[in-house]
Parts: sequence; structure tokens; C-alpha cells
Amino acid sequence: MTTLDDDASMREEQFLEAALATRKPNGPTATGRCFYCNAELPDTRRWCDKWCQEDWTLEIESQRRHRGRH
Repeated sequence: MTTLDDDASMREEQFLEAALATRKPNGPTATGRCFYCNAELPDTRRWCDKWCQEDWTLEIESQRRHRGRH
């Protein structure tokens, strides 16, 4: 027999799985090329490695911080 806590945990897990299955990825849509170094990518990835992703993110954040400044 399950307890009220067990039932709540199972429902929480089900809600989390449903949310993860329908969430949209953060950032731009994949184009077949790395957004940082422009290398061709064979699948739906957006960056060729974690370093390109980190560098791209740093540049975008810097652009946002400095928008409007000359």
C-alpha cells in the first residue's frame, strides 16, 4: 500500500517528465553550423563543442550589457 507521500512523489515525477518532454530549448534554432566558429555540423546541434557554446554565450551577454553604448 502506498502512502500519501509516495503518491505525491510519483505525481511529481510524472509532471517533471511531462514538462521536460515539452520544453523548448534555450537559445537560437540550429542551422547546421556552429553559432560561434561557423563549422559545419552534421546534426541539430547549435555549437560544435562546449567551448564554442561558452564563448558564444559570453559574447551575447557582452553585447546585451553594452547595447546602446558607443
